[in-house]
Amino acid sequence: TIFRNLKIRIIGKSEYGNKQWEKADKDWYKEIHNENTELHKDFQKYLSSKNDVITILEVGCGTGVYPIQQKDLFIEKKYTGLDFSKPNIKFCKEHSDFEFIQGDFIKMELDRSFDLVYSHAVIDHVYDIDEFLRKIIKLCKKYAYVNAYRGYFPEIDEHIMNWRDDDN
Repeated sequence: TIFRNLKIRIIGKSEYGNKQWEKADKDWYKEIHNENTELHKDFQKYLSSKNDVITILEVGCGTGVYPIQQKDLFIEKKYTGLDFSKPNIKFCKEHSDFEFIQGDFIKMELDRSFDLVYSHAVIDHVYDIDEFLRKIIKLCKKYAYVNAYRGYFPEIDEHIMNWRDDDN
């Protein structure tokens, strides 16, 4: 089929094959991160060019590829990672001293803003893209960096999001 190389993953307590996703899957996040080296090089270059950035929010931090494996990017910065997955946030807190928040970014209210708000490949999976962007703009003092995979799979005719409130 045209989807033979497409990687599909359902997050939360949903099933992927016969495996339950009840723990942080750091290997999957690392694999996805490593498949997009040019994107990450661009972000690192962008971040290093912004000398006035102190406070940073990553929306969709997953298992903390940036704040754990590339923590040197955030020396003398106040990084906050946000993800809807409880296992991911638990994993991040166990492996990093940075701040991590668990919750649905679109529904939550944060009481502060950040010099930089960034998000890698999350916007393609949210249930309300407009509200997602509005929240990023609202929380952003200076800079926002958002990338998407739109167009990455040109043979896909339709983007479908399956959302379940019971497991986010």
